Amino acid sequence: MYGSGQDQAAGLVPEDAYRKFASNADSLRRCANSGMACVSWQLPRQQLSAVNESEALVRKLARQLQVEAQVRLGEGQLRAALTSQVHALSLLPGDTRLLREVGDILAADGDEAAASLCYRGVVPDHINAFFFASEHCSGRLIPAKSGSDTTHLPAFGREAQTLPPPVRNAVTDQYSQFNWQRTESSGAFVSVIAQGQLWFDGSNTLVTDSKRQILAEHIKGNAWFADHAATFHHPRKLPGTVCFLDARSSSIYYHWMIDVLPKLAVLEAAGIALHDIDVFVVNATSSFQKATLAHLGVSADRIVVREGVQHWQAERLLVPYLKHDIGERVYRGLGIGIASWVPRWLKQSFAPLTPNAESTGRLYISRAQRASRGIADEAALIVELEARDFKVVQLETLTVLQQAELLSRCKVVLGAHGAGLTNMCFCPPGTRIIELFGDYVVPCYWALSQLAGLRYWQYLAHDPGVRRLSDETRSGTCNAGQSSLKTVTQRRDQLIDLDLEDFLANLDRWLAE
Repeated sequence: MYGSGQDQAAGLVPEDAYRKFASNADSLRRCANSGMACVSWQLPRQQLSAVNESEALVRKLARQLQVEAQVRLGEGQLRAALTSQVHALSLLPGDTRLLREVGDILAADGDEAAASLCYRGVVPDHINAFFFASEHCSGRLIPAKSGSDTTHLPAFGREAQTLPPPVRNAVTDQYSQFNWQRTESSGAFVSVIAQGQLWFDGSNTLVTDSKRQILAEHIKGNAWFADHAATFHHPRKLPGTVCFLDARSSSIYYHWMIDVLPKLAVLEAAGIALHDIDVFVVNATSSFQKATLAHLGVSADRIVVREGVQHWQAERLLVPYLKHDIGERVYRGLGIGIASWVPRWLKQSFAPLTPNAESTGRLYISRAQRASRGIADEAALIVELEARDFKVVQLETLTVLQQAELLSRCKVVLGAHGAGLTNMCFCPPGTRIIELFGDYVVPCYWALSQLAGLRYWQYLAHDPGVRRLSDETRSGTCNAGQSSLKTVTQRRDQLIDLDLEDFLANLDRWLAE
């Protein structure tokens, strides 16, 4: 599709030409006069060189290109629109809106498969190859243990545990996320890199060694876009021993507790004492993030918080490897990659055994304070639950230690799919977990319950026969255009319409088992 003279006449500019144009104002003007893309790059050469120093300018250039792409799209110049949009994304690869707009252009051009990847957060191979010559750059991609001036420290081995099919209220084969027969933990290790560099923008992670070779296992997201963007952002240098602790979506409680904090256990299992680390790079801005780090021995004065693009070079960089989904390019199988030591470590760290503690009994986790995935008529549900000796709690009102203490005394935990169910890690073995689903269905708590030695049921509130979701949509794919993406977002956030009579009948049966 790309790379020919006809492509360039239509407006596409290969990446090597793009770099050349971006360094010379006269070339930019000739590019614009010839009808090719990148007309918004008409800046004096000294300003272009300042891109390396000014993130504000990078954002401005990206937004100019984004506007240009929309203009070209409106004119029906799809390939020129694609060029401008891709170049905008190459400056701000963590901006998921820019990637979705690449998908919109591809969808308008009839390339539904490529558009679908963009909506799932993945840059299609042909985009990487044409704009960034990824097939030629792949020689820089090496195993983490082969990095220059890099030490590989094993921590935890691979692990697989059997996953029994979930017990549910409906007989259906619609939800392929629950077809996994076992967990697939890929193990954990730490890379120690002298003069290592780190790129993290919230969506993409890239780690390079002292020779700027890319360490393959530490890639998250779109490697070639992140690698390109790093050339426009000089790394900030940090002295001493620096640990990258952050992860995608770390502001969400589940990801913080499951994906971020266990990296501290990885460090210690690899023989690295936390007190020997000078700086932890992690966006710990909320009270629960700061409190949990402090509880685990990481003081606030050792935390570097920087929102937005992070590009660091460390004298000694530590990067723990911990992967809890099983997708290679597409993010899928959330929670299927968790190892059993993760919930065990969390329980030991936050909910040590309290002798003779009074049982909490049955607990209902309400999402009344949340804007998504609550119960549509929760008041009626609560009346029935309280009649069955359930205690209603909004976990947002408690500290993590208080949540851990409360859940450590439970016999039954009921709640809609959401972050509060992460606290099942603190429950005693054999605790009954009942998860309510609307149209947004993911397997993480099913897997976590098995790893923690708990009993698990799920209630599918929306009749699968009426609200059929394709495998692609359920895993995050959109089949056509931005409207499909919005539908997925709406499904994720909408309230759950519960058939109260049917649910209570199932609940009573499960409680009696």
